[in-house]
Amino acid sequence: MICQAMPRRIFYLYIVMIYTSKQSGTAVILAGGKARRFGGKQKPLVHLKGLTLLEHQLQALEKLFDDILLITNHPDSYRSFGGFKTHHDIMVDKGPLGGIHSAMHHAGSSHVFTVAGDMPFLQKTAISKLMQLSQQHPRHAVIPYAKQGPEPLFAVYPVAVKEQLEYWLRTKNDLSVKSFLNQIPVHYWQTDVSTPFININTPEELQYYETFPLQRD
Repeated sequence: MICQAMPRRIFYLYIVMIYTSKQSGTAVILAGGKARRFGGKQKPLVHLKGLTLLEHQLQALEKLFDDILLITNHPDSYRSFGGFKTHHDIMVDKGPLGGIHSAMHHAGSSHVFTVAGDMPFLQKTAISKLMQLSQQHPRHAVIPYAKQGPEPLFAVYPVAVKEQLEYWLRTKNDLSVKSFLNQIPVHYWQTDVSTPFININTPEELQYYETFPLQRD
C-alpha cells in the first residue's frame, strides 16, 4: 500500500510546487482607469472587507512574484504602500493598452502578468496556470476564456510584442485590447473558473461583494 501511495504523493507535491512557487515573470497592476461609475475615485484604493482592493491583490501577487509594477498616472496616491514599483503611462490616454505598453517597457522579465486594479479576488492557482501556459507558448499572449468570454485584463503578455503594440497605439484609433489581440499570436485557456475575473465597477457592487468569500488559492 505504501509503495502504491508514493507516486500519488509525489505527484501531489509536484502540483503544489508548480502552483505555489515564485514565478519568473513580472506582475502588473493596471490602475489607470478613470472610474467614472465610481465617481472618479482610484478604485484600487477603495476598501473591501477592511482592505483596499490593492492590498487584496498584493496578498496574492507577493506570494508569486518578486517583480511587481503598478501602472498609474496618480503615483502620489500610492506612496504609503510598499512591495511594488510605480510607473506612469508612456503613451498617455491609450487606455489599458497604454498601461500594458508601459508595463512591457519597465518589466524585468520576458512576460508580464497583467491584472486590472479593480479585480480583488485573485487566485494563485489561476495565475500560476497562466504563467505555466506562457512557458509552453512563449510567443503567445495567454488569455483565460471563461463562460463570459475572454479576460484580456487577467492575462499574460510576451514583452516581445512591445514594438508591435507601440506601432498599433501610434497608428490606430482602436484602443480595444481585443482588437489588438487579433494582431498577435494568442493561446486561450478554456476554464470554468470565474471568481478571479470579478471586477468592481460601482459602489453597489462593492457593497454586494462585502459578503463574498475570499479564496486566495
